[in-house]
Amino acid sequence: MRAAKVMLAGLALSVAGLAPADESQRFPDVVGVEVTEAGENRFDFDVTLSSPYDSPSRYADAFRHQESGRHFGKTCLEY
Repeated sequence: MRAAKVMLAGLALSVAGLAPADESQRFPDVVGVEVTEAGENRFDFDVTLSSPYDSPSRYADAFRHQESGRHFGKTCLEY
């Protein structure tokens, strides 16, 4: 189980391409991920984003879960 947790966290970080926010940042970046086991084969992800977007009309409305062109799902965000 621990191996799956570490593998999923590694996948999340590698897909995100961690990068610090600065004035040249054009798109949102994932700057932190915490993975917590929530049951058998279930995990919770706490994700911290950095974004240059300055208005609600430009905020993200979903996470798309994908790697190397494979789409695994979509999580819609609610405000």
